[in-house]
Amino acid sequence: MNAVRQSLGAVSFALCLAMGEANAARCLDSNGAEATPACRSELRASPRNTSLRIALADALMAGRRYEEAVAVLATGVELAPGNAEFKDRLKLAESYVREQEWIQQQQSGQSDAKGGSAAQSRRNVIRCTRLKGKSALSACDQALREKPQDTQLLSARGDALLGLGRYGEAVSSYRQALAFDPGDSAVAGKLSQAESQRRKALNDCRLLDGRDGLEACHAALLEGAGDEFVVRVRQADLLLAQKREEEALQAYRSAQKLDPRNTLVQQAIKTLTTPVAPAKPVEPRVASSKPTGNAAEESAISEDRAVPEEAAPPPPPRTVEVQTPASDTGSAPASTTGETQALPGIVESPTAPEPIEIATGPEIPEPLPDALPEIGSELPAEQEPLSGQPPVEALRYSNAPVAPGITY
Repeated sequence: MNAVRQSLGAVSFALCLAMGEANAARCLDSNGAEATPACRSELRASPRNTSLRIALADALMAGRRYEEAVAVLATGVELAPGNAEFKDRLKLAESYVREQEWIQQQQSGQSDAKGGSAAQSRRNVIRCTRLKGKSALSACDQALREKPQDTQLLSARGDALLGLGRYGEAVSSYRQALAFDPGDSAVAGKLSQAESQRRKALNDCRLLDGRDGLEACHAALLEGAGDEFVVRVRQADLLLAQKREEEALQAYRSAQKLDPRNTLVQQAIKTLTTPVAPAKPVEPRVASSKPTGNAAEESAISEDRAVPEEAAPPPPPRTVEVQTPASDTGSAPASTTGETQALPGIVESPTAPEPIEIATGPEIPEPLPDALPEIGSELPAEQEPLSGQPPVEALRYSNAPVAPGITY
């Protein structure tokens, strides 16, 4: 009896083995609907078999079942992160999903106002929890719009931020996840690691300059933290040192929202927003039309031409008072005032400081003698006036020549 049971067991094992080999052969050799059940059966027995998983995904895409293909390939990426073939086929399957959704929207004439269909939501969840870097972060942000309290998505978003070196934001995401599930020890461990990395970045932000300092400040920035004001001011200072005035102004304004009474921040914003007065133009100087060969002479000539000198005012006219002696009838002498008249034979001294006032009578008709006595010689005797003419009186300087017929 035992021998019969053993014989039946061996036969059953052989049949199962034969069926498994047949299913594997059908999965790898068939396409479309025929290969799908065989591949699923074999993949459950060997989930890490790369060939079977790829064959199942190809069979699903051949049957236009793109969403199921995305799920199969995403699991393959999770089991074998370094497999490039899984990643390439996952991108292809996702593009088929987007194309299919677009065709459905065009046929129905309606678009989903909530930002995506159910398939899109599932794809975002898969990409958020399976991928890394910026692609995972973008998918997590889209998925969290529909599920803002999902701890798995919040933790996955923290993982993506931690991988990008944005430690402050990663701390914030892990804290949100723990707020909804305080007992999650895995998230608590990730939070501790992120906080440690942020403290190191904060120290580099304070000590380093240039690009390294800016990257450290960006990594350590955590909104709502007690050191947020210090980090934002440090960011602004580093940006201003690199001549990035617009970005520095934004950083200063963000810091001012945290501490509106800080005078240093107020002064920095005032300096960046005050327009610079234009430079005063220099007036051109008039150059000489003829070069003189001497720079000093040319400069003096140009200045003389640019600013002409004022003409000297004409000297005031000199007045002469002429008195006529009293006549025989006893009448008072007449006096007239007019412009100065030159007396024949009288020359004014070149050293006289003031003009001369001369009283003269009628013009003497007789000619003057040819020779006059020299200065300092004995003066001639007083001559009698000509008949019919009144005597002439005049003032003279000691060095003026003596004219005959004139009483000095």
